[in-house]
Amino acid sequence: MNLRHVAASLLVAGSFAACGDGQKPMQDPSARYRIVQSVDGQWDGDVDLVFAHDDTVAFAAAEASKSKGRTGIQFVGIGGLPDQGLKWVVEGVLAASIEQPTGAEVAIDMALLACSGIAPPRRIAPRVHVYTKANLAAGGEVVPRPDEVVLDLLRRQHADVLTTQPTIDIVFRMGLVDNDGGDPWFAALRTELTAAAKRYPQIAFDCRPSVEELIAQNYNAILVAPKEGKVLAAACKEAMAHDIKVIVVGRELGSDDFTCFVGADPMQLGEVAGGQVARLLGPAGGTIVELQGPSTSHATQQRHAGFRKALGLKQP
Repeated sequence: MNLRHVAASLLVAGSFAACGDGQKPMQDPSARYRIVQSVDGQWDGDVDLVFAHDDTVAFAAAEASKSKGRTGIQFVGIGGLPDQGLKWVVEGVLAASIEQPTGAEVAIDMALLACSGIAPPRRIAPRVHVYTKANLAAGGEVVPRPDEVVLDLLRRQHADVLTTQPTIDIVFRMGLVDNDGGDPWFAALRTELTAAAKRYPQIAFDCRPSVEELIAQNYNAILVAPKEGKVLAAACKEAMAHDIKVIVVGRELGSDDFTCFVGADPMQLGEVAGGQVARLLGPAGGTIVELQGPSTSHATQQRHAGFRKALGLKQP
């Protein structure tokens, strides 16, 4: 991946004034952190750490820096997939990878509750892991969420529904709208959803190319992971009108036409990343390049805001 394709705006955060291309930021000596966001990864001057909103972008930045002979830079990304972020942490390319959980087991449990007539919470954010070379063998560092308490309570209250040994003969048909498109995170979601559904003999789970097909075949629940907001909203609204439960996973639908949303809180992901960056840089702080995704994305804006908050920087 060429870093010239990394979509981010050029800004200077913290105690530095905003500047345009070709201008130098005004430095405040009292600032611990200087965050420089780069359009193409072609940053000037010394950089202590690169934080990317995606592990693949962090990896690309590390490779580009290596090819140009830049040393002493740490790289942090968001993703935490086994064959990407975790692999690059093991190899020492990334100093840390912040997991963006699929929430697959939670999504299947909420779908089963909904199909059984039990209303799940409208939104659930699964817990997050931080992976470094030091904690990888132990399964990473867990960052708990208050939602875990709600989940634990639901699972205990409805253990008769969320059981692998049901006493009823009803089988609920659940389908994932398969819009992979080569997205590694979606591929991981599909694999984990399939495995989570197999725990329950009262669930028949498969993948179909469209919401419309699942509606036509009268499925009990539909799971969607929208790539972009509102693309699937109309179809999901139709599914809800047919009393089909809609579980949105990972990415926002862009409307309220769903039964339950299961996905990481982007603000928390940014805060967790900021906390890890602060640990890596130590008390002295340092200069940071932040590589975002599309700046118009709500999730991108929230991750950026959480990152700044964790570092104690004012919002722009």
